[in-house]
Amino acid sequence: MVRESKHLQLAKYDVDQKIVCELANLQSRIILFSIKRQSKLAEEISQENNIPLSTVYLKLKNMENLALIFVERIELSERGRRLRYFRSRISEAEITIEKSKLGIVLVPNKHL
Repeated sequence: MVRESKHLQLAKYDVDQKIVCELANLQSRIILFSIKRQSKLAEEISQENNIPLSTVYLKLKNMENLALIFVERIELSERGRRLRYFRSRISEAEITIEKSKLGIVLVPNKHL
């Protein structure tokens, strides 16, 4: 039982660390701000914020895996390509370090 508890604590720590690293990245924050009020395609995010499209895709994948963003809708293009519109799940984040413990508070996006 103790082993399982420690494993869960380590898993939570790993996720928290990954979220902090993602939020510390300027491009990730720009992307999050860009999709806070309305969903957008990766191409739109790239063009509006002058971030390479490959970087936008990488950041979107990382943030989706961390549940910071989600695909709000999927449309089919005329060519049959699936167009994924991304949206931020969070509107704010507060990171604290107290007595060598990391704390993260994520405020849900009220524009959903």
